[in-house]
Amino acid sequence: MEVSKLHHLGDYESPAAGGNGKTVKIELYAGELEGTPAAHSEIQDLVWFGPRDDAALLAPSLRDVIFPDLRLRGLIAPASY
Repeated sequence: MEVSKLHHLGDYESPAAGGNGKTVKIELYAGELEGTPAAHSEIQDLVWFGPRDDAALLAPSLRDVIFPDLRLRGLIAPASY
């Protein structure tokens, strides 16, 4: 899989999933995918998540920090849940 037209969306910090008191730091980029995405390294599974899917299934960093910021900036559609 290749990624082209990569651009930086932001830097984020959030509590890690699992409530273990750890923090994750995320450098978020967007780009165009060529090929089929596949999980590797510490990523076990990839899933597609849409605006009507259950937000409770998301990691706290996505649900509470990243998606609200991207919505506020008009980069993704408003939540429909």
